[in-house]
Amino acid sequence: IDEVAGRYRGRVRVWDVVNEPFWPEAGEPGNYGTGPWYDAFGPAYIGRALHRAAAADPRALLAINEAHTEQQTRRGMAIRSALLRLIEDLLQAGAPLHVIGLQGHLQPHRPFDGAAFEDFLWKIAGFGLRIHITELDVNDRSLDRDAARRDAQVAEWTARFLGLVLKVPAVRAVISWQLSDRYSFYRDSRSLFQAEPRPLPFDGNYRRKPVYDVMARRFAAAAQ
Repeated sequence: IDEVAGRYRGRVRVWDVVNEPFWPEAGEPGNYGTGPWYDAFGPAYIGRALHRAAAADPRALLAINEAHTEQQTRRGMAIRSALLRLIEDLLQAGAPLHVIGLQGHLQPHRPFDGAAFEDFLWKIAGFGLRIHITELDVNDRSLDRDAARRDAQVAEWTARFLGLVLKVPAVRAVISWQLSDRYSFYRDSRSLFQAEPRPLPFDGNYRRKPVYDVMARRFAAAAQ
């Protein structure tokens, strides 16, 4: 943290200080995931990391980024609850936390409850924190094999999601996880897909897709 945040001190707007701290399947108290930092310090590594980042780059906004929270699954709901507890504990302890990143890898083949997710966003906003959607895309492996119909379905899922999250003023940024289908990380697991993954705003030749237009319209409406 000292080396990296210190090198770019004053030049980075937001640091993702702690990424994906929770993994319920690890069986740890509080649903924390394991790893070298957790193994060394326990859950206290999160507060230590935030304080260290603040010392290295005092003007930057500091974030915790988490996955799966948009899913109405056992894992997603467990992570939501754990993250809210962590936020409360960190803020009560005076930790420098400014942003919660929620990844937004939309999964049409898994349950999604818009009202429950919106309620979760409002709870984060109630702590006075910013929310960033940090890794938006759509896992389209369960959608139509026909590319045009699949593109329309990806756009529909994105429109629904953005229409929900952009109602919450604390949502200050939406970032897609790459821009072109050519570089989607789903290509690394494309054996699971019926056809080439098409989860992003541009196709493999950087041509705009329907999801690009949906995003542009949603952003324009939110800015009014």
